[in-house]
Formats: sequence, C-alpha cells, structure tokens
Amino acid sequence: MSGRKSVSRNVAINAAGNLVPPVAAFVTSPLLAHALGVEGRGLVSAAQAPLLLFVAAATFGLPEATTYLVARFPSLLGLITRRVVVFVILTGAVSLVALLGLRGPLSGGDSRVADLLTISAVALIPTLLLSVVRAAAIGQEAWTLVAVERSTSSLLRLGAIVLLIQVDSLTVTHAVYVNAWAPITGALLYCLLLRRRGGMKTETVPSELAYTQIARYGSLVWIGSISGVFLARLDQTLMVPLSSVYELGLYAVAVSVAEIPLLVNNTVREVMFAADARSNNNARLTYAARVSGALCLLFAGGMAATILWWFPILFGEAFRPAIALTLLLLLATVVGPPGSVAGAALAARGRPGLRSLALLGAFAVNLTLVVLLVPVYGAIGAGVATLAGNLVSSNINILIAARLYSMRVRDFYLLRPSDGRAFVGNLRSLLKK
Repeated sequence: MSGRKSVSRNVAINAAGNLVPPVAAFVTSPLLAHALGVEGRGLVSAAQAPLLLFVAAATFGLPEATTYLVARFPSLLGLITRRVVVFVILTGAVSLVALLGLRGPLSGGDSRVADLLTISAVALIPTLLLSVVRAAAIGQEAWTLVAVERSTSSLLRLGAIVLLIQVDSLTVTHAVYVNAWAPITGALLYCLLLRRRGGMKTETVPSELAYTQIARYGSLVWIGSISGVFLARLDQTLMVPLSSVYELGLYAVAVSVAEIPLLVNNTVREVMFAADARSNNNARLTYAARVSGALCLLFAGGMAATILWWFPILFGEAFRPAIALTLLLLLATVVGPPGSVAGAALAARGRPGLRSLALLGAFAVNLTLVVLLVPVYGAIGAGVATLAGNLVSSNINILIAARLYSMRVRDFYLLRPSDGRAFVGNLRSLLKK
C-alpha cells in the first residue's frame, strides 16, 4: 500500500502537468479550425506530422535510456545526460538532412506543404534535446519540474495562437511556427535540475553507462518507440499523398479530441516506468494498469455520450463529418492503456526489446491498413487502422508481461472492489496534503 501511495502521489503531480497540454490543445484546436478552415488545418498538420516522425526516428530510444539509467544511478545525472546529448545531436543532424531531402514526396507535390515542412524542420534538434533533459528529470522523479515545463510550453503555445487571432494575423505559416517552437521554450527550466543535481557522487562509472551500452539499450527501446510514434502519426504523414489535405484536416481535429483521455494513461505510464525501474512490484503494476484503463474508459465514454452537443459548437458545421471519426478514435484510445502500462514495465525491467516487438507488430498492422484503406475511405480508413494497431500492441504487451512475471492477463483489466477503496483512500490522502 505504501508503494501505491507513493505512485499515486507522483501520478497526481504528473497529471497536473499532463492535464494542461491536452486542455490547451483542446482549446487551440477549435481556434485553428475556425481561423484556418478544414484545408488550412490540414496544412498545419501536414507540416507538423513529419517533424514528429523524424524526431521519433532521431531519438534512437535515448530518452527512455536516459530515464532508465538516471532512475538506476541518480547520482550520475550529469554524466548520463552529457553522454546522451552527444548521441542525439549526431542522430538529429542526420535526421534533419533526411527530412529536408524528403520534402517533395512527403508533401505530395504540394509546394505549400513543402515550404511549411522546411519551417518546422528547423525545430528538430532542439526538440530532441528537450526530450533528453525531460527524460533525465523523469528518471529523477522530479515530477513537479516536469509538470511546470509541460504546462508552461502549452500555455505559451495557446497564448501565441490567441494573440495572433486577436490581432488578425493568424495564418497557416504562423501556426506552424508556433506549433514547432513553443514546446521548446520550456527546456530552459531543466537547467535548474542539471545545476542542482548534476554533480557526480562516485568515482566509479558503472559499465551500463558505457557509450556502447547506452546505444544498445536505446536501440532496443527505439524499435518500439518509433513504431509507437509511427502508429500514432504515420497516418497523418501519409494522408496527403494517399488522400487529400481536406481529409487530413478532418482527421487532425478528430485526433486532437480523441487524444484527451490519454492524459490518464500517459501520466500513469511515465510514473510506472520510473518507479518500476527502481523496484519491481507486480501488484502495484497491475493496479496501475486497471485504474488507468478504467479512468480512460470513463473519460472517453463521457465525451462520446455528449459529442453531438459540443462538437459542432466548438469546431463549426464544416467539421461535422469528423464526429463519426472522433468516436472511432475514442474507441481506439480506450483499448490501449492496460497494455501501455505493461509495456512500460517490460522496458523498466530490462526487456525493452519485447515491448518493441509488440509495437513493431502493431505498426505493421497499422501501415498495411493505412495503405489499403486511406485511398478508398480517407480519414475513416486511418481510424480503423489506428484501432487495429492499438489492439495488437496492447494485448501483446500484456501477454508477454503476464508470462514473464507470473501475472494473470485479467489482472490488467478487471477492476476489484479493493481498487476503488485504494483509489479513494489515496485521493483523500493527496487532497489532505
């Protein structure tokens, strides 16, 4: 129970930081929709999605490796961070050249998209550096600092969009600049962590911190990480070449809404990764998976039940065709949380390759369905591909974790009466504090 309380406290702090970005994105999305229209919204996504994909490719699993190593050797924060930064600068430079070279195919021959891709590409290396220092803070379980950083970046983005609208200067180009660069501003906050905790307290450097070992762990995680990002973003990157900017505009709005319930899952997964890397606990793990899945389902269910009322008001009648797509993506969202927590445990317990295997299988399913369905069904086809991919990745992670660590599959899904009592007790304790 004490382990659950500690995790619950960290989840609560992390939730505060994770709450602001989706709320800010939810507020920003209708603003962009009304100001830019369906096609303009599609152009913004067409410029942003490739950046996210290439950032994922360039990380090479190093942020996860940073969290894992810092959690195990917290006194070596500075050394670990410096070594990982060397890696990401090199991989970032290669990825930047690749992204600029692929502007033509990724834009589907649309010169507007190609120009916007150039703007967003410049943010690639700074975004990578941000991911490393944030991962170091997560490894130190500095959840308050992470929460402040994420909140600050999101609010700056929202504030910039609102200001541009107020002065009647919001264009597609301005929106791409804001989306690409606003998240990076929060990186300055992590200088506080590195200055306060960056010193080494031991003369012996463990073998796990050798460059080759860092690269090995990172590469095993990277296969899954990039597959996971591809699972989430490849459809948006391929939408323009396979379908149209209009379909991407509808899909981008639907995704921005359907991702909101993931706040719960992302929060729990990050905390469990750091906590389980420090000490393994099967009961704590399955409890977190069950509660994460239940809260995500409750959140998504409430949104789905009321969507016909609030969706047209927020986004306008032009985006009404995206309602059915949003419902499909909400379903895709709720099937994944238990498996996501199980995957975090695999990585935390030194088996990142198995988690990557699950995500790689899901990516293969998703890519196949995107190529087959998007040219025919547009955004709906991409939604079906996302649902199938999430089902595959979640259940493979659970099956592997259950077999390796003597757990039952149903323990990841079925709520128990004790879960409710523990959740309420932890919540009361947190509120008192």
